[in-house]
Amino acid sequence: MHGSLEKRGSNIFDRLEAIINRLPEPFTLLLALAALTAIASLPLAGVSLSFSTVDPATGQAAAKTVAITNILTASYLADFIVEFPKLLVGFPPIALTLVVMMGISVAEHSGFLSSVIRAVMRRVPKFAIIAVVSFLAINGDIFGDAAMFVLMPLAATLFYQMGLNPWLGIILVFVGNTAGFSASLVINQTDTVLSGITASVLPAEAAAAANVSPIMNWYFNAFSAFTATAAMLLVTYFFVPSKLAPNKVDELEIEPEVVEETGDANESRGLLAGGIFTLLYIGAILAMLLPEGAPLRGEGGQIVPKSPFMGGIVVLISLYFALSGIVYGFFAGRMKSLGEAAEWMKNGISSMSYFIVVAAAAVIFLKFFNDSHIGEYIGSYGVVLLQGIEASPGVAIFLFLLLVSVSNLFIISGSVLWIMYAPIFVPLMLALGYSPAATQMIYRIGDAPLNAICPVNPFLILVIGLLNKWRPKGTEAVKVGTPLMLAMPYALAILAVLVIQLVFWVIFDLPPGPGVTLMVK
Repeated sequence: MHGSLEKRGSNIFDRLEAIINRLPEPFTLLLALAALTAIASLPLAGVSLSFSTVDPATGQAAAKTVAITNILTASYLADFIVEFPKLLVGFPPIALTLVVMMGISVAEHSGFLSSVIRAVMRRVPKFAIIAVVSFLAINGDIFGDAAMFVLMPLAATLFYQMGLNPWLGIILVFVGNTAGFSASLVINQTDTVLSGITASVLPAEAAAAANVSPIMNWYFNAFSAFTATAAMLLVTYFFVPSKLAPNKVDELEIEPEVVEETGDANESRGLLAGGIFTLLYIGAILAMLLPEGAPLRGEGGQIVPKSPFMGGIVVLISLYFALSGIVYGFFAGRMKSLGEAAEWMKNGISSMSYFIVVAAAAVIFLKFFNDSHIGEYIGSYGVVLLQGIEASPGVAIFLFLLLVSVSNLFIISGSVLWIMYAPIFVPLMLALGYSPAATQMIYRIGDAPLNAICPVNPFLILVIGLLNKWRPKGTEAVKVGTPLMLAMPYALAILAVLVIQLVFWVIFDLPPGPGVTLMVK
């Protein structure tokens, strides 16, 4: 059974990987799409379409005509060259991501994040370890790379020491941090990037009226953290592949390495200081938010949807990670001066250099796509088509989810996919009555789960290495098909529960997050 599973998975995904590797990387892909958009705008110039839609600023029905514009002109390209630096600097995902990474990098390089993970894991009883590891992995995006690189090998070691299958610990972390990527109790980098892209495809007035912000999917995402964890537990106890059976550790015949105890006095002192600072920081924020007339309240004393607190929540989160990392670093003896924090911030920004390069290509593509109105025309054509066949919103949601899920098997970057789809589906779903927040929420449901079975997932290298490290003696080396096949039941289960949760949200018309609605009112 073991051999057939591995062989079948390897054959299937080897062929898929060969096909997928023919696609260009994101930078080249976006530039190619930009060039294709510019070229296509020439013969399509003047093609128009009229339809009825909803004005997001007023909520009233309105007639709209969309016409494709030729952007392949000397004057347009000359203006674009002049505007490009300003467009790049003002691209929302860049600014928000850099702010987040500056704070996260300090907390990560100081050892604060990895110490928090270890401290939590050491205090978890055996009966709860599977649930806790799954839950931590699902919420791992807030920890940056530390969740995958620290929690995965740590989970394997702890599972073995507790008499559980180490392969199960590895796969739980991998699946939770990839398939459960959109689920989180805390606002994270993904929220800032995707909401920035959503805002960039809407007129400024419409984005403001729709309250587009990093927290607009928080209610749904926070609830998803629990439902996705439940799905992982269900698979583990009832449908887990035999290679991951929790009680299979006795058959592994592995000689585990001696694990160094990392919980020394310095780390404990740092964690205590970090915990005290966390309480003080939360208290300071509440003191500036809860009282009447507090500085973080908005006009008329409101908190949501518009206030300094809501507008600055990304900065507040980043500032917390930076300061907590500094406090931990000093008390744990890992930091001697603030200059080290500056160096860590620099390293964090450096790690985003390729993202900035890809963002430059994204700016070009979005500018051409928006100014040519080709994307708007495609979305409008979809509206007319769905209205003509009297497609229900449920059908539109299903088709959208299907498209995103299939695409995610070929392009792992959620931000790249959203850059391509947001200009089309935000207006399309808006015409069907769904708010930008709802459209982004639906996109994230389709985007995350199948990350775990994407053959080009960059974390597969780490997973395969760890599975080989903990594989039974005398067995063949793990190949790409093994982790993909082991992750598949978890990925499908998470997708299923998120779809069920979406149906529940739609039936009861629940808000995706603070200050937004599911449907355009």
